[in-house]
Amino acid sequence: MESLNRELERINNASSEKHEPLTFKEILRKIDNEWVIPEFQRNFVWDIDKVILLFDSMYHGYNIGNIFLWKTNNKLAYRKIGGKESMPINKEKTHTYILDGQQRLTSIYGVLTGKELYRPDRVNPIYHKIYFDLNKCEFISEKQKIEKYNDKTVKKLIEEDDSKRLEFIEMSQIYEENERFPEKIYEELSDKLEEQEKNGEITPDKRRAFREELKKKKQQILDFIKIMNHYKIPQIVELTNSLDNVVTVFERINTQNIRLDIFDIMVAKTYRKIKYNNKDYLFNLRFAIKKILYNGKEKLNLDPTQELTNDSSLYDNIDNVTLLRLISICLNSKKRIALQKSDIDILNAQQIQENILKVRGILNQVKLYLSSNLNLKELDTKYINNKILSFLSYVFTKEDYRKIDSSQLDKWFWNTMIFNRYPGAQLQKIEDDVEEFNKGKDKFLEKIKDNRGNIFNTEFKNKKFIDARYDKQNNLYGSLILLLNSLKPKDFDGKIEVNLTDYIGPKNKDNKHHIIPKNSSAAKKLKSLFEDEKEAEFVINNIANISLITAGSNKEHGKKDPLSYLKDHEEDSNFYGTLETHLINKEMYEDLKNERYNEFLEKRTKMILKKINKFCKVNEEDSLGPNLE
Repeated sequence: MESLNRELERINNASSEKHEPLTFKEILRKIDNEWVIPEFQRNFVWDIDKVILLFDSMYHGYNIGNIFLWKTNNKLAYRKIGGKESMPINKEKTHTYILDGQQRLTSIYGVLTGKELYRPDRVNPIYHKIYFDLNKCEFISEKQKIEKYNDKTVKKLIEEDDSKRLEFIEMSQIYEENERFPEKIYEELSDKLEEQEKNGEITPDKRRAFREELKKKKQQILDFIKIMNHYKIPQIVELTNSLDNVVTVFERINTQNIRLDIFDIMVAKTYRKIKYNNKDYLFNLRFAIKKILYNGKEKLNLDPTQELTNDSSLYDNIDNVTLLRLISICLNSKKRIALQKSDIDILNAQQIQENILKVRGILNQVKLYLSSNLNLKELDTKYINNKILSFLSYVFTKEDYRKIDSSQLDKWFWNTMIFNRYPGAQLQKIEDDVEEFNKGKDKFLEKIKDNRGNIFNTEFKNKKFIDARYDKQNNLYGSLILLLNSLKPKDFDGKIEVNLTDYIGPKNKDNKHHIIPKNSSAAKKLKSLFEDEKEAEFVINNIANISLITAGSNKEHGKKDPLSYLKDHEEDSNFYGTLETHLINKEMYEDLKNERYNEFLEKRTKMILKKINKFCKVNEEDSLGPNLE
């Protein structure tokens, strides 16, 4: 019902309007006076072959699709069609923004005006000059070689014989009203024939024959122009100020499968002049974002025009939309948490620039908290989802955050991680938690006991194992990997402390080690205990069989039985201490030595559950369920 009401409201409000289709002449006028490309659009990239195909489609009357426009009170940075640089926001002028159709419109504009076009991969402008071959009735480029004229290019032919201007129609001539095309060329060539007859170069009969041929070509050109002028391109204009609406519309209708998000729009909305150190600067949100995430050792340069290095290893890894939300929380939170897109929409360039250091300071507190709890060295949304980051950022916006009961926050953190407290887009639930958090400890701790789900597998007969497996990258598996990382595990030789963030990249899974390796004889023996092959795979890939070691050791131990790669370290003075960092005690090691693999995994499951209990129980009376006791 809610969906029906929403669609009825859309129709009643007429948020999108189909306007009359436009001729080429009308399109050129709109581009010169009204239509612009918003900053978030990519640059013009079409090559000459695509441009020719476009004009051929229009000549034959094929549908090339709608152009989609956004008419809004929102002021955005923009580029003119074919323009080289973005223009800062002008409060005095209103534009209509091209959401879909930029490549087509730029091609049409460039060809029919003959004006220069810029591409990001070229320093100098390009000119897409195309001709219509009247004899073959096809579009060709200026550099096209014509077989019947000894493979000369169109450009060369016209330079040698200007009469070819009525055989190969240069498209930019059609809409140059002062040029009176093709009449003016027809008159010039006719006058030339008259001159040739006077000079005795041609006979009167030849002059009349040539002139008749010119007249025939002039009429063919007029027919061609009539065909082109008959073509019209449909336009749809979105009449809305809602960022949510325009993001949704763009993603559905754009022809290049480009994803648009609120960050792209905010880049355009904030591209304007600001004051910094009593001077005017042009603000660039992308530059500011880098400064907030910068982890390098160089002194931070806050000059708004100063772009930092592109070395990704020097930045925390938070996606742009999440970071905008965190900025909104840091700058706009009072009693509530600023999570909505409308909270992002009200951010402005001056505000962001003036608070770069403040936001960095808050995120640094979040980083310290995660380092303490999870042993993470940097912020990375690969490991911590944006909802947890949002709540923590809110907490550290408080001026008196040092007075916050850390155990209260820790209980919220681990319950949220392990039991996936905010599945999907649970913004309202975060807002509710903040409200309870602000009321104080008792109410908040009671609140976080709600909605704890079952974390045990229910698919197989053996229900002793947690439903977190290596080959199923679900929330619980990821959370328990982080739990293991928080214990500061050491490589089995006891020399190197392993940390997830040391292995970020396409091969980061290489440090997640199967204690009983999948391709070992021990794994075969373990699998033989199960009738169900899927269950055997579930157990061998279960979190109970996963430890964190260095990628080198993991590769070395790939197919060995546990005893084979562990016995070399038995004589180490702190061997059992090293195993404890992996939640493996002496009794469990004896199970491995004696090939009691199923017993080992059951005991390690209980050891993991013991840690979950320790981290998640809010008080002694709290019960996490019979299987977790």
